[in-house]
Amino acid sequence: GPKASAASVPPAQPAPKPQALSTAPVAQLQVVPVEFALIAGEQQKITVWGLDATGRRVRPVTNEVTWAKFIPPTALVKSEVDGEIVNGVLKTAPTAKMSAGQFQAKWNNFSATTRGRIVAGPGYKADFESAVLDQKNPAGEAVSFPPLPWLGARVKWHILEKDGNKVAANRLDVILFQRTMNFVGKSGMKNYTFEADVMTDGTRRIMSSVGLVNQRYLIALAANSRILEVTSNHERVKESVPFEAVPNTWYRLKTRVDRDKSGEGGFVRAKVWEKSKPEPDKWTIEVRQEKIHTQGAPGIFAFSPQSQKRVFIDNLSITANE
Repeated sequence: GPKASAASVPPAQPAPKPQALSTAPVAQLQVVPVEFALIAGEQQKITVWGLDATGRRVRPVTNEVTWAKFIPPTALVKSEVDGEIVNGVLKTAPTAKMSAGQFQAKWNNFSATTRGRIVAGPGYKADFESAVLDQKNPAGEAVSFPPLPWLGARVKWHILEKDGNKVAANRLDVILFQRTMNFVGKSGMKNYTFEADVMTDGTRRIMSSVGLVNQRYLIALAANSRILEVTSNHERVKESVPFEAVPNTWYRLKTRVDRDKSGEGGFVRAKVWEKSKPEPDKWTIEVRQEKIHTQGAPGIFAFSPQSQKRVFIDNLSITANE
């Protein structure tokens, strides 16, 4: 529409006044934040409020509660967070393992929980060799589940054995999940290099797409289309270069996002090469962005049209950009 004139711009409204605390008795607890995602070595302040029966805040009781790790009786996965809450601060060691779970706060006869994950950060490596293949998929193969902190990945990926190694493979038993994107880190990450070994099952006529997400950009080896593609919002960013992928062949996919030292622009860069060969010096694709995403979680991507051909991922690595 037409630009508004200065005279038609409404005056700024004052910020609303904070709601007065309730004077009613405490009838329940509220933990803030109710969910968290941390990288090993990070901390998170935790506040516990006493609420009245209508949900209004009465007063903070953070220093009066007792904390304990909590596993709900109905939980399908018995897991605990590798951290501790001390004096209202959730602390994780630099060596904390990727994990997920809940903490429960108790005060008088009331309790409340916060749940979250210790997720991948710089220095993360995953080769899945320690996975215990103690489950069976619908095809009867021995499998296990992917790391629990991989957001939403349990119903979309399996760890299984391929060519003598344990790898992550997308599940094909539910066609609804023929396309999946799952994040392994936290949304505030930036300035990192994310790489992995990738492969698609199939023939020259039928293959799938496999890729990595780096700082809100999807870099995918679209094997059926014979391209390496960088996308974000498709109507804004969708660029590719030719790449002839061969089915059942391992490739190394390396990605990074570089912001200009001054300004808002930058480059999305990726290179892909056959794993058995040396890494090339030049990037396979470089996409210039005048306004580049400044942060975003690392993730993995798979698209198996009609759930016909699997993709495989192995040897994931996240490193800080030099």
